[in-house]
Amino acid sequence: MNLLACVLPVLPGCPEKNADRMIAFMNAHPAELYLFPAFALTGTTCGALFSQKSFIDRTDRAADRLCEYTETHSVIIVTSLNQMGNVYFRNGSLSQKSRFEWKGKTVAISDTGNDKTDLLLLPTSMTAYPCIEADIAEFCAKASAGCTVAVANPGWGEGVSEGVYRGMCGLFRKGKEIAFRVQTYPEECFVTDTNQSTELFFRKSLGDIRIPYYGKNRPELYLSGLFELQTQALSTRLQASGQEGLCMALPCRPEAILAFLAAEQALILAGKPASVLKVFDTVPETEALARARKASFGREGLRIGWESLTSAALGESPLEESVCHYNICASLPRTLITALLRQRKLTDEGLSALPETLFVDPEGAILTDFILYYAARHRMEPVQIRNYCLATFDEYDEETVDHAISDFFSQFAAAGLRRSLTSEGANITDVTLPYIPLEAACNSTGNLL
Repeated sequence: MNLLACVLPVLPGCPEKNADRMIAFMNAHPAELYLFPAFALTGTTCGALFSQKSFIDRTDRAADRLCEYTETHSVIIVTSLNQMGNVYFRNGSLSQKSRFEWKGKTVAISDTGNDKTDLLLLPTSMTAYPCIEADIAEFCAKASAGCTVAVANPGWGEGVSEGVYRGMCGLFRKGKEIAFRVQTYPEECFVTDTNQSTELFFRKSLGDIRIPYYGKNRPELYLSGLFELQTQALSTRLQASGQEGLCMALPCRPEAILAFLAAEQALILAGKPASVLKVFDTVPETEALARARKASFGREGLRIGWESLTSAALGESPLEESVCHYNICASLPRTLITALLRQRKLTDEGLSALPETLFVDPEGAILTDFILYYAARHRMEPVQIRNYCLATFDEYDEETVDHAISDFFSQFAAAGLRRSLTSEGANITDVTLPYIPLEAACNSTGNLL
């Protein structure tokens, strides 16, 4: 085979320019079969553009260019298109068939259909969470027991309004990882088939059940991935906004310190000097609102927010702390923020001068965030969460757990009006707060979810 799976930085809403990038890439990296992520021509995050006739026409013209390329260069291109789903370009034509023959092998796109398959191609479009690459690799390794599996997922360039896309591409054969790469920076990322392979892919569960956000992943790897997604989200939003810099309030709080560290790294990724990051102390609400209004006209830059998921759920933060253009801590519970700060402290000497209290979880925080995880991620009711808490925490008796659960759901209901003012922020932990209309929440505090 001569297969190449690749991820390129995408320009959402620009099918012509994306076609140019794809063709330039193929000219620079010859192969016979190319696997691109889903919506490689348009980008995944186009919103209402997908339904506009003018945009559909532009996409069709860009697709025609790929058809022409396959005819003149005798290659096959696999991706997916809006309103058409998975497609492949071959011999100057576009096909929506899910299977085709190539070099004596049966190729399936996205689904084998339980039929004999030699090569399974997965053009995906999944928003990311820390260590998603491990989950993808685990799935592909299992799926490759009887065939070769190739995957490509979009990354840099996609919009970050609701989630962040983690670019990755990989090849697996008979349970072994042939090649796998993550798009860490806004540049092309690709793998190609070789005769080499690693050991059988085997993944242990190395997480911490007291902090279920980690899943099966080692905490240090999860936290590193979390910080990378934070900085990618902010760098992408800064470049898309057209603003020259960033501004933020910087009180001595864990959330704000973490946001500052992420902002510094985001500026590096965006190729901007550190001097375009402006900070100011906590200010009265009226002045904070005035600063936000000024920032919205580009006088100070893109204003960063840092209210945690825990604070949003319980309505703990004052209004001025949520007035921003983009909140990069929106999906991070308090315990993950302090854990990430502790990790960053190991390599950042400047953090050693900060008060030690910034790196310590407040009393009961781990229990609160445990309740938050199962309430928000799995939509569990209080009685189910109570059983999980008692089975996990030896240090908390039934009375303490009952009190914590009661307080959480009462505060969650009461904070509904406050959450209506929450600013936009990307979900990078795969945990979002459930939406319950204020009227319903106030009438059902005992059985919210």
